[in-house]
Amino acid sequence: MAITAMIIIGVGVLTFGFSALGDTASVTHLWADGGFAPHGAWQSLIALQSVVFAYAGVELIGLTAGEAENRMRAGLLPATDFRMPGAPVTNWVALASLLFVVAMMALSSDTRRGLYVWAVWFIALTIGYRAAQRRQRQSPRTQQ
Repeated sequence: MAITAMIIIGVGVLTFGFSALGDTASVTHLWADGGFAPHGAWQSLIALQSVVFAYAGVELIGLTAGEAENRMRAGLLPATDFRMPGAPVTNWVALASLLFVVAMMALSSDTRRGLYVWAVWFIALTIGYRAAQRRQRQSPRTQQ
């Protein structure tokens, strides 16, 4: 339903040319300024690959979390002795590299806005997590 609505809205924008700020939306933008891929198709392929893997990763994490929760409720999930290779050093290396990226983002005025969005997003996730935890504690646990 949402995808169909977005397609209809997109066709409407292209057909009627809604725009009060600058250029009007048009199909001619696909071949203007050197065409669809003026620097080659490589950038498009890399973007496509990034989007596919990001979607697959999110889907995999969601599916795994749901399955693990179901197995934990049923008492079928044993404790694991697996540790990440190089732990705990690799955890600290990952955190240090994340802090380095955040510091580099703070230096540029173009990417500084991303830090503000990241902070708001982190606060929203924390509030959602706390609300979910509170709701889970208040709901009666059913034994299956």
